Amino acid sequence: MKILKSVKFVEMIRLIFIVIMLSVTKNANAQFLKNLFKYSTVYTSGNISMPLQSDNKEFFVTQEGEVRDITIEPKYDYRYSIGIRKIARFDYENRANRYYDGSEQNVSLTSNIGAVKGWEYLFQNDWIKNRGDEYKNQRYFVRYLGKRFIVKAEQRNEGAINLKYTAADVRFRFPIGSKVNISAGAVYRNSEKVFGYNPIEEYLEPDTVNWWDLANDYGYKDHGYYIIGDPEKSIDWYWTDTTGVRVADSDLDFRKHVYKRLVNRYNREKLSKFKSFGYVSAIVGYDVYHYSDKFYLHNWISVMPINKLLHGDEDFSYVSFVEDKWIDYQVGLLTGIYIGKKKQFGFYIEAEYSKLWDKKIYNAQVGVNYNFK
Repeated sequence: MKILKSVKFVEMIRLIFIVIMLSVTKNANAQFLKNLFKYSTVYTSGNISMPLQSDNKEFFVTQEGEVRDITIEPKYDYRYSIGIRKIARFDYENRANRYYDGSEQNVSLTSNIGAVKGWEYLFQNDWIKNRGDEYKNQRYFVRYLGKRFIVKAEQRNEGAINLKYTAADVRFRFPIGSKVNISAGAVYRNSEKVFGYNPIEEYLEPDTVNWWDLANDYGYKDHGYYIIGDPEKSIDWYWTDTTGVRVADSDLDFRKHVYKRLVNRYNREKLSKFKSFGYVSAIVGYDVYHYSDKFYLHNWISVMPINKLLHGDEDFSYVSFVEDKWIDYQVGLLTGIYIGKKKQFGFYIEAEYSKLWDKKIYNAQVGVNYNFK
């Protein structure tokens, strides 16, 4: 009985302690959440636009002389976005729109050092249709910039180039004055994609395999016929699908309209069998930032020179498809200058380039402005 009372007494003391701690930290937690969401914006947007159209029509003439209009009529393009963001702009960046719509491209998302200390984040989903291609983009980004360290986590899905990965890195930060920062640490990257591997190339590599074997594997059949009136008795093939419906009048017609879909299907099926790959990499970088009324310069580099596979099928990891050790990197350069007392003439360069495994993401622009005053 004494033991039971002692246990109950200890539990009561523990409960009282928890209540006290919650009451003490209540104001601190409320202040933390207030600071975390201060200056953040929740947004959603939708856009529909006319697609690119051409006056040229595309026709196909069958062996029976039937003319078929095979022109693909494009439908409208669209972009729908939803997200929440807290990303500080650098001094040289202007807000592009009155309202956030998800199309903003802030430098802070790719540079090593943000414009402010503390928390920054972006959680955004996009549903896009552009020139007939439909895909989804996702970007989840969180970073904390401290006085001597940087912590960042990111998940990114670029549907247009089929790039999807998750990354988390921790770096020590070494400021040199107020304009230069050196950073070094480690980054973990996880990807569900097999980089550098093309299953259809492996399928067609043996001399005993023909391109039409893949079509036969999926139930398509070719039927030979002679072209009437051809003195050399040239032969071609028409194709039927799994139900016996004629889908192409020649090999060329089949490869152009049907076979490419089979290749994509085969690649998807093979690649879907692989689980995720995890890599850990050493990462070093620097940032240079200068801003004045007439000149600004922002340059950053992150290099991952050492990459090791942590988990995943080693035979299909990226290192097995490159001849030597690979180096991934991200580079950015933004600079602009105004000339004249009234800053009438302006010249700027903006460029970003990222190499991640066998994927490349880049954009660049250069421009000249002259303001009449």
